[in-house]
Amino acid sequence: MSIRIEYPLWFILLCLLLGAAMAMLLYYRNRRDDLPQWLVRLLAVLRFVSVSLISFLLLSPLIRSVNRTFEKPVIILALDNSQSIQMGRDSAYYQTEYRQAIEELIGVLNKEYDTRIYTVGDRVEAVDDLSSPFLTFGDKQTDLASLFNEVESNFSNRNLGAVVLASDGIYNQGMNPLYSAQKIRAPMYTIALGDTSVQKDVILKKVNYNRIAYLGNKFPVEILVGADKCAGQRTRLTLSRGDSVLFTKNIDLTGDLFSERYLAELYAGQTGLVRYRVSLSGLDGEISYDNNSSDIFIEVLDSRQKILILYEAPHPDISAVKSAIQTNFNYEAEDFQVSEFPGELSKYNLVILHQLPARSGNHSPILEKIKESNVPVLCILGGKTDFQALNQLNLGMTVHPAEQMVNEVIPAVNPDFMLFRIDDDTKILLEKFPPLVSPFGEYRLPPTADILFYQVMGKVTSTAPLIVFTGTVDSKAGFIAGEGIWKWRLYNFAEKENHNAFNHLILKMVQYLAVKEEKGFFRVIARSSYRENESIELEAEVYDRSYEPINDPDVEITIENDKGTRFPYIFGRKGTAYHLLVGNFPPGNYTYQAKVKAGNDLYEKSGQFSVESVNIETVATRADHALLYNLATRYGGKMIFPDRISELPSLLEDRDDVHTLVYTRKSYNEFNNVIWILAAIVALLSAEWFLRKYKGSY
Repeated sequence: MSIRIEYPLWFILLCLLLGAAMAMLLYYRNRRDDLPQWLVRLLAVLRFVSVSLISFLLLSPLIRSVNRTFEKPVIILALDNSQSIQMGRDSAYYQTEYRQAIEELIGVLNKEYDTRIYTVGDRVEAVDDLSSPFLTFGDKQTDLASLFNEVESNFSNRNLGAVVLASDGIYNQGMNPLYSAQKIRAPMYTIALGDTSVQKDVILKKVNYNRIAYLGNKFPVEILVGADKCAGQRTRLTLSRGDSVLFTKNIDLTGDLFSERYLAELYAGQTGLVRYRVSLSGLDGEISYDNNSSDIFIEVLDSRQKILILYEAPHPDISAVKSAIQTNFNYEAEDFQVSEFPGELSKYNLVILHQLPARSGNHSPILEKIKESNVPVLCILGGKTDFQALNQLNLGMTVHPAEQMVNEVIPAVNPDFMLFRIDDDTKILLEKFPPLVSPFGEYRLPPTADILFYQVMGKVTSTAPLIVFTGTVDSKAGFIAGEGIWKWRLYNFAEKENHNAFNHLILKMVQYLAVKEEKGFFRVIARSSYRENESIELEAEVYDRSYEPINDPDVEITIENDKGTRFPYIFGRKGTAYHLLVGNFPPGNYTYQAKVKAGNDLYEKSGQFSVESVNIETVATRADHALLYNLATRYGGKMIFPDRISELPSLLEDRDDVHTLVYTRKSYNEFNNVIWILAAIVALLSAEWFLRKYKGSY
């Protein structure tokens, strides 16, 4: 702290001279007041100091202060909490000595650093309470890339000293950590856990199957079997449903590193969710039997929904839409040139018209059949569309285009759209999609129309729809007011190396239009399958007689597992609907029975879902220390083994780039604003006045 003034320093001498002059004027040779000599001198000093301070304040002095803030280095200690850590023979070590070593390490690091602790497995979780056990080694998956994303998000602008990762190097979710760690600007140290030696083990590596089959059809199940150090022995592969064995095969294990694929063909003889079990018989001395079996769940449907695509002339939009539809096994897409279509509409759940009716031909007969059949319609408009004929179909939207005028438009999401949900990743990508060529003109919609995307021309968002849905529950229609949607599919692949966003959008539209809406007053919405490491979420909707949503009555649901155990719940209210977060269930088949009493009416709904086991952590039991070594050396750190955990603090202390940062902030404040200076002046003047009055002077 220091004091600065804008005037030359000799002005301070003037302030002192002024104070001395005032003191001498009042008290030098003061004969009139019969005061003691010591009191006169004291009063003179009080006057000298107070006047000098007041005159000094007239110079507008400033107080310059320097504040220093110290930021300790942040050390990220990430601990692998997945099942594979204790799959080896030394599992007891990780339950005892390893835990103790980690606790001691945390205690030492906390003295010098700002230590943040995370567990890594199914998800990345911060450990705030060290008193509770945070190392359970129960996570079913390992995503190391999510750790680096978490660190980069939370500590990119902090004094990040180092990242310490204690893991066996096995990851089965997310990106390769060697690449995802590039965003971390700090040295990385790894603690190599697990065992790199090959142990005797028979492994059910993978089961490939389609999650949906159709009643009366045969469907394949591909099984990948592996074995380590089991040469000359035999295991038995079995595929069963309940107590019925559907497929079996004896496998002779040749070689110490055995791997082979086997194909089983099953028959879909019943509808609903069917649970199958794939297992390998165990051998004596295996390191683990947990990876010898797996449950799979297949939903058997009565039939696929059929989608018809009609067009006047070939166009890349047609193949783009068809390929998106065929990614879902629930749908079967067929495309015909309109002049070659045989005309059997009854077997289709949705008709997609590409630039039909067209100006170049008379297609009224087939279009009238579509209208009379009440089959949902999705119209893709373009330069060849006959809008006068389209308007006469009364599908819910009429277009009156300006002659031969088109616009290049991009989509803008309508935040009030409620028919279905587009995921956030697709919405972000939509903003970058190439423009569609859309007819320019007047679009007329009924009040009940639901606009998914508006047209954006340049930087102006218009009220004209780009994708819109009209109609009623019995006769639904949708419109894509532009051609060139195939470019969206190509852009999706160029950005993400997949077509997921484009397929998601098309399938959501097809699902809404093709599905037969349930007209009941009570609905329960649940997925057909969940994983054992994810929470089960259910939703429900209740409607009054006017089909207005209500959520006044309580909705009860009872979930029953395949052993007959029941779990009762009550839905919570969310907006105008209901929501229930059940939590995690063990693998198996579950049925549910829900009911609600609205007024005098009792509504009930039943359904089923499956919970699939996640055994991915048990497939790879051999630690990948090469990955941990590459992580450490590439990012300026070092790999150590668990018996040297205590050396880690000294390794960090030896680094010059892991140190406390000092932030300096300078500030200026007017001397006149310092309250104790003003208090001192008032105290000096008050003391002088009191002493004079007390001795009878004036």
